[in-house]
Amino acid sequence: MCYTAACSFRTILTLGLVSEHCFPAWTGHVGSERYLKALSNKSFDDFIESKRLKQRPCLVMFHVDWCRVCQRTLPKYIAAAELVQKKHIGMDFAHVDCTKDKSLCSRFDVKGYPTIKFFSPKTGVDAPRNYRSAKNEHNFVDFAQRMTRPPVRNFESAVQLVTALENETFCAFVAAKTAQAETPSGFLETAEKWMDRHIFTVAPQLSDLLPQGVQVPPNATLAALSAGPQQWPGRDNSTKSLPGVTFYKGSLDDAAALSAWIEMNRFPGIWSIDETNFYEFTHASRRTALVAVDPSDVSKEVESAVRNAANKLKDDVLFGILDGINLADELSDFNLYKRDLPRVLVTEDDLAVWVEDIEQLRVTSLEEDLRNFIDGAPLLRRDRGAMSKLKLYKREAYRFSLRLRAYAATGVLQTVLVCSLILLSVVVVLAICWCIFSCCRILLIDDFDPPMPTPAERAAQRMATKKHE
Repeated sequence: MCYTAACSFRTILTLGLVSEHCFPAWTGHVGSERYLKALSNKSFDDFIESKRLKQRPCLVMFHVDWCRVCQRTLPKYIAAAELVQKKHIGMDFAHVDCTKDKSLCSRFDVKGYPTIKFFSPKTGVDAPRNYRSAKNEHNFVDFAQRMTRPPVRNFESAVQLVTALENETFCAFVAAKTAQAETPSGFLETAEKWMDRHIFTVAPQLSDLLPQGVQVPPNATLAALSAGPQQWPGRDNSTKSLPGVTFYKGSLDDAAALSAWIEMNRFPGIWSIDETNFYEFTHASRRTALVAVDPSDVSKEVESAVRNAANKLKDDVLFGILDGINLADELSDFNLYKRDLPRVLVTEDDLAVWVEDIEQLRVTSLEEDLRNFIDGAPLLRRDRGAMSKLKLYKREAYRFSLRLRAYAATGVLQTVLVCSLILLSVVVVLAICWCIFSCCRILLIDDFDPPMPTPAERAAQRMATKKHE
């Protein structure tokens, strides 16, 4: 199996992975060496060291020739390498054929194909980081531009920052720093760690780069800002979405604490979730509440309930909105169906566990139901195991029986109908069991044992013997 970020949304939803199957071979590209350096076990260290001395970062793709995803990705990778050179972006592209150099790929813990790693001039071959964006030409070039800019960027105004966020997948982080002071060391170190995913910038006051109307709490030193198409616009999709903002009040010199806070607060507000951000949203080390809606039919009550819950529970839960119409097939794997929209899906442990309950997790009472869930309400936590599926069937069967009982209690005719249905079900089950037993009995008969002759057949055999004598 080979791995890629460019896969079906259904695969991401149902497996929490990014994967596709591999098929026979890539045929190569004429002239690719002009833009893409082929590396081997002998040349790899010298190449990375030469780039380190020139202070040029390098992106290296580890692939195999029999992988279908690699076959599709490599031409895009080569095209991006060419475009990066023509744009004079200071990054080099290289690749390693793991079919020929298995030991080199093992050295860098390559477990799926294609794997792409970034080698910084600061660390050389010692500490590469994984490339985590979509594997296409645009994202390769965007990554090269990001990683060759200063980790902390400058913006003149809040409008300029919000405009930049229009083309961003994830949020921006704004730190407070006076013009004369140096950038805090912890903030700079954290920016270098996360610069491939987020914009980092500074301002004399946080309010200088935050949208109007955002209230900055006292002693806040950092703000996480999400704006533009990242945020759910609500029931009126024609209006601008409200920005999502959360604040940090600790020291900007403590890189460990700052990085931990950023990891937990990368998704402020109420996010519009699609295939570009679903994986990271559900793998952000936080409990998430995903609300599946019909975008053309969102009531005021639903929007008010979602926004109120997000405002009250933002420290406990990340909130996102899914298009339940376009993703109906994918969501059915979670027992969420288009006919029941809006529905709530809660994920935990980076999507290893999820919870849905049409009776206990309702959008109209979202805050109350989520509080009960957080406080330990006994809702069914599901995973990908067979036992989880059996528990779901048991829950649904029990609830169906309760509905039948309530229906039967409404009148004599209803009682007769329910009893008839139960009797018919018992007959059908017995018939199925009899069919299975009969089939097994036939299959287990020993065909090599001849059947016993009947008395008439024995008499005929004796007469034939006497006649012959």
